[in-house]
Amino acid sequence: MSLAKHFPATIWIWRIVTGRVARSVFLIFIFAVIGVAIAPRLNAYLLARKFQAVLSGLRTLKIDETTEGELLQRVPYLQLSPNSSSFGLDNEHWYYVSFTDESAWVRLEQFTMYRPGETFSREWIRKCAVWLGFRYMALGASAIVVDGKVSSIRYGVASEFVAPRSLGDLVSVRSVHGYWMEYRMPPWVTSADDQSPRYRVKETAHRPAGDETIESSLEVSYAFDAPPEMTLHAFQIDLRCFWSARGCRNGREILPLAWQDKNSIEAAALARLQSDHPCPDTVLEGRMRYLPDVDVFLAEVTNSMMENMDAAREFDSNRATYYRVLERLRGELRTPSGIFLGRTTIPSPVDPRQEIPNPTEAWDKTGDRLIIFSNHHFDSCSIVLATTSAEATVRATEPVPKRREDQISSGKLL
Repeated sequence: MSLAKHFPATIWIWRIVTGRVARSVFLIFIFAVIGVAIAPRLNAYLLARKFQAVLSGLRTLKIDETTEGELLQRVPYLQLSPNSSSFGLDNEHWYYVSFTDESAWVRLEQFTMYRPGETFSREWIRKCAVWLGFRYMALGASAIVVDGKVSSIRYGVASEFVAPRSLGDLVSVRSVHGYWMEYRMPPWVTSADDQSPRYRVKETAHRPAGDETIESSLEVSYAFDAPPEMTLHAFQIDLRCFWSARGCRNGREILPLAWQDKNSIEAAALARLQSDHPCPDTVLEGRMRYLPDVDVFLAEVTNSMMENMDAAREFDSNRATYYRVLERLRGELRTPSGIFLGRTTIPSPVDPRQEIPNPTEAWDKTGDRLIIFSNHHFDSCSIVLATTSAEATVRATEPVPKRREDQISSGKLL
């Protein structure tokens, strides 16, 4: 049976779609799609190469030691901000660098914002753009120079177009002198912060909403006197996710070694809290040095008893310890209340959603001398026994200088 005789239309269509012209059109379409997909990924790669050069220079800087001239020699692409004096610092310069495709992303947002009908919705267009490799990318870094010396360093990597920009950071890294009480709000000090006061790594989980794809972000802060080998991983970034098929969703993808540091610090904190010395003098030294606003008191236990208190239910304990303040070691003139409630469990450093036994649940021996840390939220060791070495450490440790630039919100400052 001849197909051409019985199905002429089918044969004709087949010859059209498999002919030379059709094959040429098909190849042109395939190459066009490949070209469209390669172009944004190539742009992201080139921006990443430039930013890597910036970070290579930033990681060689020493806070309060590197001069302004050395900063400009080591870090390429820096620009002097015309608003350097806006932070209220004396004799200061603010340098920054920014690599971003924000203008193109804004045009896409404007194009998709007013799309009529549901045939090509805003979300559908954005998903197609992301699949083709067209993604928002913002890489920024800054350095503040005070009195001719580098006083602050920070950088951020963003993959979401949000305002303010720092909210879209997958990764943010900054140097500090100390951790202030911002707006009189007591800061939260975790057991991992106590374990590594000079190098903190925090991961924040995000709950995706709408077309948001960020699953978690990573924030690193390090002290001005942290040794280079401690902070090295904070500058070893991997930006390949920006041109991968999946895209960037976790801060750990960009700073994998810093994320491993986080896990190591948390594991060490857990081991410490489960040891015979859960609150060593090194923890007290770190607090006295890098928490300049903490209030510290020397107190003596006067009584301890089991009481039926409604407030105690919050702490999962009915043990109340009474004390009297002997001396204010640091902080304001006000004194804490003369009672504290024991807590049987504390958040686990490895997983704050889990609880572990509190190694310093309560002090019930009358006459015990205690060191009390107040006006901050401490996950553990907020009250420790005032041994001779602990008291000497608290008295001898000087706080870091309170620098105005440390209070500037974390982020890229772009």
